[in-house]
Amino acid sequence: MKLTTILFLYLFFAPLICIGQAKPVVKDPWKNTRDGNEFYQRTNYTEAEKKYTLALTTDTSKVVANYNLGNALYKQKKYSEAGKTYADGLGTNGKDSLNRGWYNLGNSLLQEKKYAESINAYKESLRNNPADENARYNLAYAQKMLESQKKKDQQNQQNSGGGDKDDKKKEQDKKDQDDKQDKKDKDQKDA
Repeated sequence: MKLTTILFLYLFFAPLICIGQAKPVVKDPWKNTRDGNEFYQRTNYTEAEKKYTLALTTDTSKVVANYNLGNALYKQKKYSEAGKTYADGLGTNGKDSLNRGWYNLGNSLLQEKKYAESINAYKESLRNNPADENARYNLAYAQKMLESQKKKDQQNQQNSGGGDKDDKKKEQDKKDQDDKQDKKDKDQKDA
């Protein structure tokens, strides 16, 4: 009986003791970011977006995941969301990260035809890296597009303002014609 009890206790508690001594599995702190990078490289931006979004809650480097998420959104032509994501990542201290974040924010705003805002973003990018020729080129392009937009707006305003004058002239001509017709009718009536 004692032998059976000891055997029973041994068989019952031995696995529990072994389980307690098992080494914990070390979690990869960059797993979702790496998985997102793999999807991004295969141009599967939707899946990359999912992995980067998950990485924002699980991975150790939120800055990298945030930046990469912005890139995945941009590639999907979700410019507004990408811009917000880049803006969220601008709290970093590294000049290179800030330069890239402002530059990509400028690109997102430029795609949305928000030229004044994109100009500001490119200027911030250049403050962090004055040698960035891509930012300098895009800044010039955005400034050119803003001027073009202003000219177009002025032309539209002039055309619509001119249209009001034409409409008033037509109304006056019609009124004059009606007055002439009324006078003619009155003259015929009097005769």
